[in-house]
Amino acid sequence: MLLLADWGKMGYEGAFRRVTGFVLASGLFDLAAVRRSYANEALQLTEAEVVELSPLFRVGEIAEVCNEHKCQVSIRRGTQ
Repeated sequence: MLLLADWGKMGYEGAFRRVTGFVLASGLFDLAAVRRSYANEALQLTEAEVVELSPLFRVGEIAEVCNEHKCQVSIRRGTQ
């Protein structure tokens, strides 16, 4: 989710000048499975947080950020 961070608010206004692209590969793109697992006893994720924090539900925002900063993004997923 570093891609969607507000770098300007954190004092890194020029961060995207050095970035030419992102590759989103593997990882937890949909936290709904975590919410249904034993791990949620400690995490206490709500449905709203799953949607907010899962990159799967933010592909449109990712595309907007990359268009705005003229960088490319590639999203890959496995089949298992």
